[in-house]
Amino acid sequence: MLDLSLLKDFNFLMICIGNILAMTGFYVPFSYVVDHALQFGIPKTDAAFLLSIIGITNTIGRLLSGLLVDIFKLNALVINNTALVVSAILLFVEPFCTTYELLVTFAVLYGLCVAAYISLTSIIICDLLGLRKLTNAFGLLTLARGIAGVYGPPVAGAVYNATGSYNYSFWLGGLMFALGAACHLVLLLPCVKKKGQEIASNEIVLVEEEDKTMLPSSNDEEV
Repeated sequence: MLDLSLLKDFNFLMICIGNILAMTGFYVPFSYVVDHALQFGIPKTDAAFLLSIIGITNTIGRLLSGLLVDIFKLNALVINNTALVVSAILLFVEPFCTTYELLVTFAVLYGLCVAAYISLTSIIICDLLGLRKLTNAFGLLTLARGIAGVYGPPVAGAVYNATGSYNYSFWLGGLMFALGAACHLVLLLPCVKKKGQEIASNEIVLVEEEDKTMLPSSNDEEV
């Protein structure tokens, strides 16, 4: 069962709200970058390949972000926040990418950035909420992401219908990423970081105590 008490946790609320906002803009390029490229006179085959570029670099980005955290010991939340900020900037500048070369550059960078945002979620949850809350927190977060992912593209499409320009759709997506980044940046405040570190250290102590209770006692060994 889902642990709804997580909704009272400030850290989780910031993660959840930030993800809802960012995911609202997440699928805008996937849904509209091809049509936008066609408006710039780019051939249909080349325009469609932009989605493949995003997908390929997204796969590479997930591997790279994992390596940065696991091998180089970089802070997962910092990488995540950087990815969100850069994604916001990319969506703001996409309307000015009027050549195929610029759109390819956009697709490469966007695929790499959103990869870090998606793949580091479980690590961030563990760092801020603790391993014991990972399953429930990830479940609630996935539900929130799914809802935002469903309504995000139609909202961007409605903006296009109202304005007659995809520029505003991408700018809306950029704004959502920027607001999502702001929520995650709050989690870097000293008071919030300290709370997360305390949760992590307490879990380590609990795990060590559980390990000790599972070890056979000297009396058991004699028997």
